[in-house]
Amino acid sequence: MAEVKETVPIPVQCNHCGGGHKKHDVLFAEKSDWEDPETGEHGYVIYTVARCRGCETIRFVMTSWDTSSPYDPYDSETVRVFPDNASADRRTPALSQFDLPDKVGQMYAETLQAYDAGAHTLCGAGLRAIVEALCLDQGVAGGNLLKKIEALVAGGHLAKKQADHLHEERYLGNSAVHEMEKPSKSDLEDGLQIIEGLLKTIYILPVHAEGMKKRREARAAKKAATAAKSAKPAKTAAPAAASSSSSPAAGSKPSGTGALKKPKS
Repeated sequence: MAEVKETVPIPVQCNHCGGGHKKHDVLFAEKSDWEDPETGEHGYVIYTVARCRGCETIRFVMTSWDTSSPYDPYDSETVRVFPDNASADRRTPALSQFDLPDKVGQMYAETLQAYDAGAHTLCGAGLRAIVEALCLDQGVAGGNLLKKIEALVAGGHLAKKQADHLHEERYLGNSAVHEMEKPSKSDLEDGLQIIEGLLKTIYILPVHAEGMKKRREARAAKKAATAAKSAKPAKTAAPAAASSSSSPAAGSKPSGTGALKKPKS
């Protein structure tokens, strides 16, 4: 490796300064050349630490070039910037993939990754894949996605209006997969909003509803137990001792065979 003494500022994309390429002062740069002796291919990588002249954010820039590129290898450098410039536009997931079934969560996470990376066509295909994974998880049958969505309605998993929303996902995905048509960012955002709402309806809301039901039943059971305890009759006092009631009244003469007779004179 050889240190590069660069005094001229370099253009680097800066999201903090409007998202365009802004001048960055080079704080440090080092170049690494390589060559494959068997194929003759060669190239280089330049590692640069640069600071934006506008916001003074420091970035690491990796610039690479090699002759193996199929697109005009003598005039195509690949530039990667860290932190990733796409990070400022990353979409916050509305759901956690771990709250979803494995395959559904995986398709959802990968679709978001494609969206964040700006791979709009792949993201469009991912929206369709989420719907396919949803149908697979619900065990619906059908020869194509159209019939599977209708089967979701027939099985009571979705309302007709919700199925219409899923068909919009299908149209978008079909254009991306079959016609290689790149969807707009607005269409992708709308598509993600729709699919997230449906996933929440099918997988997340029932969990919350079940939790509410269990807590309600527990409160009702506790209330019933308290009411039953309060309704029990109070214990009656023990009856008075019989000795006091059976003793002869004061001044009365004893009767019965045990009474003594006065002897005759």
